[in-house]
Amino acid sequence: DGLQPPNPKPQSALTGTGVAPDASIDPVTYAFGDVTVGGTASTTFTVGNDGTSDLHISSIGISGLPRFSVTGGTCSAPGTVLPAGPDCTIEITFAPLSAVTSNGSLVVVTDGGTVSATLSGTGVAGAAPIASLPAGPIDFGTVVIGSSNPEDVTLTNTGDAPSTLHQASSAA
Repeated sequence: DGLQPPNPKPQSALTGTGVAPDASIDPVTYAFGDVTVGGTASTTFTVGNDGTSDLHISSIGISGLPRFSVTGGTCSAPGTVLPAGPDCTIEITFAPLSAVTSNGSLVVVTDGGTVSATLSGTGVAGAAPIASLPAGPIDFGTVVIGSSNPEDVTLTNTGDAPSTLHQASSAA
């Protein structure tokens, strides 16, 4: 009959696993709380690679008020390459310039996605001593010239910081 069966096409099953970096950050929110104006507070964030290939960090920055700044850590941009698994750190410092609440974000751009952490902190007025004397004049009564009539006067610190008396005198 001369008919040949068609040639079967070879088939084989293929399996595989895709590889990709996957950026993470911890914590995702940080509140510095109350910080004295002129002072600073710092914390550390961890950037991780939860993926299956190298993660390349291209930028690290702060959005929002300039009261927050990157002040250290082991992550750098550009330049840090994280293999799957290991972490690097970013230190953020809050330095309030006035007694107000500040908000911002730490933003890390990578080839495994952009990750961010919300930042907040409140500047508070610093502690200060407040010296108080009794109200009104002090009555020494009649005093003969050349003699004295001492009176006790109490100086009170009504502030929230210690005070030191360096010198006391009376106006003539």
